[in-house]
Amino acid sequence: MTSSPTVDVSGVRAGELLCATADVDPDVFFPPLDAPRNWDRVAKRLCGACPARISCLRTALERGEAHGVWGGLNGKERSRFDGREIPSEVALRRTLGMRKGR
Repeated sequence: MTSSPTVDVSGVRAGELLCATADVDPDVFFPPLDAPRNWDRVAKRLCGACPARISCLRTALERGEAHGVWGGLNGKERSRFDGREIPSEVALRRTLGMRKGR
């Protein structure tokens, strides 16, 4: 396993983050640069079940995280927000295809 950034999401306890559990390899979220094309499938599936998904995505956008999957979006997908105001929770839910309360 390679060293990965520490996942620290504003306003969320580590125990609420599915990516912070002992049985999840951080490399799923932060792969090597030569990772295959669909490297993010497993990470996105885990993010889809995480109750902190919106907070995680918002944190990544606020910090300008370029690498890894945060809140269900990889760096390329998050780059469309570069230089823009951070969207509202409603807009982020829409972007992620989430319904209210999910």
